[in-house]
Amino acid sequence: MTLDISFWLASLAAMLVGLSKGGLPTIGMLGVPILSLVMPPLQAVVLLLPIYVISDMVSVWLYRKHFSAINLKILVPA
Repeated sequence: MTLDISFWLASLAAMLVGLSKGGLPTIGMLGVPILSLVMPPLQAVVLLLPIYVISDMVSVWLYRKHFSAINLKILVPA
């Protein structure tokens, strides 16, 4: 029973991460507290970190041809 609840809460947290990447930035902060209901908070963070990394890699890959060279010149040295 606990594994089933953990799976559904992890799926909900992953969906919230996706929503935060899609334009609702404050909703992504709810992922760790939701997972902390069934596991320790440090373990919840470790579980969500690969989801954040993979979603960032996918977004960089999808938008690799749409960038502003002027903004990139300013941001890279910083």
